[in-house]
Amino acid sequence: TQAEAEWLHDRVVALGHQTTWLQQQQATAAAVAAQASGHRLVHFSGHAGYHWDTPLASALACADGPLTLSAISQQMDLRLARLITLSACSTGLSDVFRSGEEFIGLPAALLETGAPAVVASLWPVHDVSTAFLMDRFYELWLGPESPSITSALSRAAAWLRSATRAD
Repeated sequence: TQAEAEWLHDRVVALGHQTTWLQQQQATAAAVAAQASGHRLVHFSGHAGYHWDTPLASALACADGPLTLSAISQQMDLRLARLITLSACSTGLSDVFRSGEEFIGLPAALLETGAPAVVASLWPVHDVSTAFLMDRFYELWLGPESPSITSALSRAAAWLRSATRAD
């Protein structure tokens, strides 16, 4: 959501990292593909969809339409990235039964473009709790301790499970 994106943008800047932020109508498929290329950290907050019958039509929802797996593979170069985060429902899905030996899904497409790591969800996620999870994750991962991506995500999830209203 817009609120989640704005909040996370402000938090990442507060942690001392420069950002490029595409807001709502600016986040066209072409702009997302172009801006993601060449960045070390890419965070997509929005909607996505996995198409079980035609996996290559699976896509990130952008302001002007979908950014499909095919377009991602053709238009993005993520070799400089450290991490791609897909903060949207079911972005980690892949059909391993129909596609044979290869996984076809958003994470695989992003890895093929050079990204070394992708954080994605295998289920629908709630906007508010996801915003808290991502905030804590970046605070840990980009902070002075700088744990691994998996450790930071695990610790953020554990924190969220036990967080109180005051937290």
